[in-house]
Amino acid sequence: MDKCDVAIVGAGPYGLSAAAHLRLLKGLDIRLFGEPMSFWERYMPQRMLLRSPWAGSHIADPENRLTLEAYRKLNGNHGLAYPIPVTDFINYGHWFHQQTATPADRRKVVRTEMTAKGYRLTLEDGEAVLARRVVIAGGIQPFAYRPQMFERLPASLVTHTSEHRDFGKFRNKEVLVIGAGQSALETAAFLHEAGARSRGYESAGPTAELVSAAAAQDSKPMGAACNSAGRFTTTRDLRTRYPNSYWTVCRPGAG
Repeated sequence: MDKCDVAIVGAGPYGLSAAAHLRLLKGLDIRLFGEPMSFWERYMPQRMLLRSPWAGSHIADPENRLTLEAYRKLNGNHGLAYPIPVTDFINYGHWFHQQTATPADRRKVVRTEMTAKGYRLTLEDGEAVLARRVVIAGGIQPFAYRPQMFERLPASLVTHTSEHRDFGKFRNKEVLVIGAGQSALETAAFLHEAGARSRGYESAGPTAELVSAAAAQDSKPMGAACNSAGRFTTTRDLRTRYPNSYWTVCRPGAG
């Protein structure tokens, strides 16, 4: 069985930062598992701008030399703007990874177990790795939450907001955005830019989950991104009013 001192599960900004710091410890055998910046590449809206301030968007390294300023000074990056476009942040993350020179094993870790000698990590191909210590930096995508009230709706009608990168497929569709949190408002804005007609609703359920629905029929885009139109307590309330709806679950921090 392959062995290492530290296994880092996840190769997004936190995993890359952890690897950069741990590399300062001489003789430490580090294994980084995951596809670098894959969550940002696959689940963030293509036209999204980072909401974090410039000072809070650096990926931390122990010597403070891999900052956004350092990246912007490189040839071809002088146009890096604020707010930071998500595509530029993804490129910055890949550059950060290259500078730290920590190879990434792109296989997924599917199971972690404690043993007498440390932690046994089982990879997606069945191979196992024994690590003395494990750093979990898996991100939020595996934990996207879908309210129980939507479990019986078919997968063709129910998605999570983090599953949408390109909102062009909703052009000329009527779209219901239920909720007024960050995910719902951002989704409404992208839908409006894509030419969808949108209305706003606020969840009144006990868990105050945010949900959006896009009706299947074509319609003309409306002028506003979101209009506050009412409240609901069950899916039946919405299905009665909008029987041909496409649903997308919104969850603060996960979409």
